Amino acid sequence: HGQPGLIVIDTLARNFGAADENSASDINAFVSAADFLRTRYQAAVLVVHHSGHATKSRSRGSSAIRGAVDAEFCLANDAGGIRTRPGQ
Repeated sequence: HGQPGLIVIDTLARNFGAADENSASDINAFVSAADFLRTRYQAAVLVVHHSGHATKSRSRGSSAIRGAVDAEFCLANDAGGIRTRPGQ
């Protein structure tokens, strides 16, 4: 089928194994693995991740996640449709 153009990791938590998403070193190892895939296949990598329980305006886990992304989108369910969350 040829080279992939997009690799989707859905969700970070399901694909993180025994690692700790609150640990910057564990997140950095995950990012390195995603970078390996991006480089190996010359494809974009999209990681689906959840917002925090108390703070819905940021993702769960280490702030190293935010430091490693090229773009971050926050989506919300709006009466059966999907919209970007205001202020994001």
